[in-house]
Amino acid sequence: MALLYHYATTFDEEVKYIWPQPTWKLGRILFLTARYASILSIISDWTTSTPNFADISVVGCQVGLYASNLTGMVSRMAAEGTLWLCLYALLEGKARYLYLLIVGFLCFTIPAQVLQSFYIFSPKAITPSLMDNIVGWPCNFGPVRHQSYYAIATYLTFTRALLAALVGFVTISIRYRKQDHSLIRVIRREGGMYYISALVLLFAVALVSTPGIPVKDKYSIVGPLRLVLINVFVERLILRMRNVDDPGTQACISTLMFNRPAPRSGSDASEDISEALSEASPLERRASSEEKSIA
Repeated sequence: MALLYHYATTFDEEVKYIWPQPTWKLGRILFLTARYASILSIISDWTTSTPNFADISVVGCQVGLYASNLTGMVSRMAAEGTLWLCLYALLEGKARYLYLLIVGFLCFTIPAQVLQSFYIFSPKAITPSLMDNIVGWPCNFGPVRHQSYYAIATYLTFTRALLAALVGFVTISIRYRKQDHSLIRVIRREGGMYYISALVLLFAVALVSTPGIPVKDKYSIVGPLRLVLINVFVERLILRMRNVDDPGTQACISTLMFNRPAPRSGSDASEDISEALSEASPLERRASSEEKSIA
């Protein structure tokens, strides 16, 4: 429900900034895919896996399970793909980095998703028991199989998350080290905080999910946080990347992610500044005012 509430309250931003973009821009595709695949996954999961007293056939339950798992997988891939694309933008859009990132992402993602698919699609819908009917569960499923496949997939996912985190932190530290003004303010303005938060959360999820690692999510907190926050962080990151002021990153964003609005002058330019400040935090607005007073 928290994620659906976020989607509802940010729909105006989607219409304003994402819908006008060209159809085949990667930024638009990834944003909409992550958002609407997640919505379909939530609806499918709620229909089949909550006590809602719905009258669903065994075939319908099986279709609902497949739909929930498939759309959830697509949403997660789109969200993580966005992070890797933003990493490419932070690397100033050099072609060799794009090829390396694509190969690295696919080498881990394709086998991990294939192996994970054997696991998450293995339960078969069965006729609900009398107790299920009394409680209101519309569906019942058999046991999950292929746990060994899932274990291998988690190792691959952990390695991918670790690699993304290492490359991301090294890139950000090197890139922002060249900035003359406040490190934290620059990172916040260009969406780096959302990027760092998403990397940390993905790594935490991979860590607690990997067999053999003693760190466990005893109270099942990290998993639900991942379902909500990763999509939120990725969406905010895409929207904040519009304001990146580094020329190399700007060129990459315009080429792959979305078209940047043409610069405006006069009163229109003042509106742009006001809009950018309205998206900033109070500390960022204060820092901007201090910079203007010094100038």
